[in-house]
Amino acid sequence: MAKKQLEERSLITLRKEGATCDVCQRWIPLDAQWRKKKRRDLFNIFDVVAVRPDFTGVLGLQITSWSNVSARLNKIKTSPEALAWLNRGNQIEIWGWKQKSNKRWEAKRKEVHVYELLCDPF
Repeated sequence: MAKKQLEERSLITLRKEGATCDVCQRWIPLDAQWRKKKRRDLFNIFDVVAVRPDFTGVLGLQITSWSNVSARLNKIKTSPEALAWLNRGNQIEIWGWKQKSNKRWEAKRKEVHVYELLCDPF
C-alpha cells in the first residue's frame, strides 16, 4: 500500500482518539525545476506529529508497513534527534499497517523508549 494511504489511515485513527495531528513531511527538490524531488521526514524520523489529550508532550509518529517496523526502529535508534525528542518529554511511536484477511486494516503500535536508544545492541 502507498505511504500516502497509510498516513491517511493513521490520521483518521489519531483523530478518532481525540488527537490533533498533521503530516510533517516536505518535498526537497533535487533539481532547479523540481522535476526530481524526494520526501524528507521531520528530523528524518517523523511522518506525522500529534498532540493527544492523554499525554502532555508531542507524539512523533513513523508510519510504515507491518513488516518494516523493526527496520524503522533501527533507523530511529541511529538518530540523535530521537534521543533529544524523548528527553524533552515527547513520545515516539512506530505504526506498522497490514490488511487482515477480513479486509480490515490493523496497526501494530510500537512505542520507542529512551533505554532502547541508549542500549548498545552488540
